[in-house]
Amino acid sequence: MVSPSLSLRERLIVAGLLRPADPYEKSAAHQRFSIYLQNMARTGICIRSSLDTQMTLAVLERWYML
Repeated sequence: MVSPSLSLRERLIVAGLLRPADPYEKSAAHQRFSIYLQNMARTGICIRSSLDTQMTLAVLERWYML
C-alpha cells in the first residue's frame, strides 16, 4: 500500500490550525491522516522527516485531549 502524500493544508486542518473550506474537506483530511499514521506505524517513524514527526505528535496530542 502506498502511503498517501499529505499536503501542508491537510496537515494544518488536522492539527486544528486551519479552518477547512467545508465539512467534506475536514473529514477527508482526517481520513487521509489516519491512513498516513497507520502506514507510519508499520514503517517506523524514524524514516520520516522531523517535520512529519513533529506534526504527527502535535495531532496525536490534540486528538487525545478531545
